[in-house]
Amino acid sequence: MVSISACGIINGGFNPEGTICIDCRNADIFLPSTGKGHGIMLGEIHSCESELWEELVMFLFDLCDEALITVGTESESALITEWAASCGRMIEVFENERDPIYDRWVCVG
Repeated sequence: MVSISACGIINGGFNPEGTICIDCRNADIFLPSTGKGHGIMLGEIHSCESELWEELVMFLFDLCDEALITVGTESESALITEWAASCGRMIEVFENERDPIYDRWVCVG
């Protein structure tokens, strides 16, 4: 399984000893293609760096057949859906009411 996260590492949500932190654009050097992958707590996607986030998400799509991506806002989930459509992927989006901040919007496809 491929996993990418920004906020989870920065804010201590992941155990550093059990987490690999690599530039996703180089993930295929370290990780083989896989059936499932996830990008947890991907935010915050602002207009000034949305191209970088798009590139990272597209690399995740390239590495896995099915992706689960969580973001903090509905507008970020709309970007994930748009990027997925550009490469022929269908994404289902739903609101996760149990997490009010990082994983509020879930994108699967």
